[in-house]
Amino acid sequence: MKKIIALMVAAALTAPLAASAQLTNAAAAIKHRQAAFTLLATYFGRINLVVKGERPFNRTEVLTDAQLVETISRLPWIGFAPGSDTGKTKAKPDIWLEEEKFNSLREDMQVKVAALRVSAQDGDLAKLKGAFEHARNSCQACHKAFRTD
Repeated sequence: MKKIIALMVAAALTAPLAASAQLTNAAAAIKHRQAAFTLLATYFGRINLVVKGERPFNRTEVLTDAQLVETISRLPWIGFAPGSDTGKTKAKPDIWLEEEKFNSLREDMQVKVAALRVSAQDGDLAKLKGAFEHARNSCQACHKAFRTD
């Protein structure tokens, strides 16, 4: 009987902690994906400056930026965890209602940023511009479908 009471007391005491942890996890998931997207935008933006002619084309720097974009592009997705659809986020609830479409757009973006890295590796500015445009369009397609602004 004492064991049952001890288990009931333990359950009563830990229930609020479990609920709090879920809220923290959702908030942490949102922060994670926002941080990843911020980094992605930083290095993607550096390539954009080269494409627009506002920064000199330095193959080594562009390749480094493209490699970072490719790597970072894999990070945000775990931040779209269950329960992270509310809070301080620009993510539309449709992400969780249209997961197949969301995942398809994610996969397309990752293919396009991989092609961007390959074009940066080749060192051909014209190819880089084309690959950048394809990668940018894939990002914008997801933003248009699943972001509030």
